[in-house]
Amino acid sequence: MKRIIFKLTAVAVMLGFAFNSIAQCPNSNIQYGVSNAPSTVGVLTSLSSCMYGGEYRLVNNMQAGSLYSFETCGDTDFDTQITIYDALTGANVAYNDDFCGVQSKVTFTSNGNPLRVLINKYYCGSQSSCMTLKTTRLTGPPENPCNDLLSLSCGSTGTYSLDGLGAWAPTGPYSTPGSEAVYSFTPTSSGIHIVSVTNSSSYVDLFYKTGSCSSAGWTYLDDISTSGANVNVNLTAGDTYYFLIDDENNSISSGTISVTCPCISLDYGIQVYAPACINSNAGGGYPYGTEFYIIVNSGTSPFTYSFTGNVYPYSNTQTLPLGDSELIMIGLEPGDYSVQIEDNIGCSTEEITFTIPEPSPLDYEIQVQDVSCNNGTDGAIEVSATSGISPFTYSFTGNVYPYSNTQ
Repeated sequence: MKRIIFKLTAVAVMLGFAFNSIAQCPNSNIQYGVSNAPSTVGVLTSLSSCMYGGEYRLVNNMQAGSLYSFETCGDTDFDTQITIYDALTGANVAYNDDFCGVQSKVTFTSNGNPLRVLINKYYCGSQSSCMTLKTTRLTGPPENPCNDLLSLSCGSTGTYSLDGLGAWAPTGPYSTPGSEAVYSFTPTSSGIHIVSVTNSSSYVDLFYKTGSCSSAGWTYLDDISTSGANVNVNLTAGDTYYFLIDDENNSISSGTISVTCPCISLDYGIQVYAPACINSNAGGGYPYGTEFYIIVNSGTSPFTYSFTGNVYPYSNTQTLPLGDSELIMIGLEPGDYSVQIEDNIGCSTEEITFTIPEPSPLDYEIQVQDVSCNNGTDGAIEVSATSGISPFTYSFTGNVYPYSNTQ
């Protein structure tokens, strides 16, 4: 048996040597360009669109522990071989021939060193044709979740979709080998905030921390099943917090996260301008000429205003655009009104009542002096406005010559 094994081995070595010798081309081990290995997992990347037999490509940025493939699959006009060498040690890392028809594809796990990717073809009688060299990062260490940090605000909702192994293992009562999602949140008020998390499958764990986004320093909050959970957390206004959702397994889990902020008293100002007199158009050209202003100085926009009373031609419920906090209404009738303001996270004012008064009639005094005799012209009339806003206009009927009928 030993003799048979020896003969077979010798034949195998001789055949391998002869095959590689035939495949070797005139460009014997000549470097053609430099490329960086792709960093994204699962993306087929072209390193060179035209390489001839005997040329190699220097490939940097290899990530230790990641699985890569290099291929010429797709060129069918000649046979190829791929041989990969460690560019630092010279060691033969991988070799393949005839993976895809007459084309080649190599798959191996990187130690992080740069590579020399050598392409040979058979036969080399003509170098008129070149080939494309491509690579794919098939797997890789999980990426730092802080690289995909998402921001939350009061009332907003973030989503997550977890699948595969994670990068971190924060301290908690349960193991969390699955992938992670991290969210940042800066509260605008201090107090108890409600963190709500939904989950589609199995269990995910919720953690939080302050300071900076990193793998250390997380505080466990809750173990969340498909029923979801609402967790109370005491937060300080102005500090930045991070919430971590970490899967307890490497199967697919998805869901949402949101933060309900504590309500604060909404600060507002209100101003009513009534017309100077009955049936006046002063103040905006609408009947009665009233103007009503209300502005909110705190809370989270957009704001919704709910009125009672006749606010025609306006709707009794109005929502201002995001970022706008001042409501102006022109032409309201005199009467009693009330309004309640609610912000975007559900905080509201008490019922605010106000009155648009009916303006007083224009008061006046009049004195008349009769003429002293028939056909006399020494008669007089004196009219004085005792209320209202000057200047005043007087419109007469009858003969007031030499005066104008309108003064």
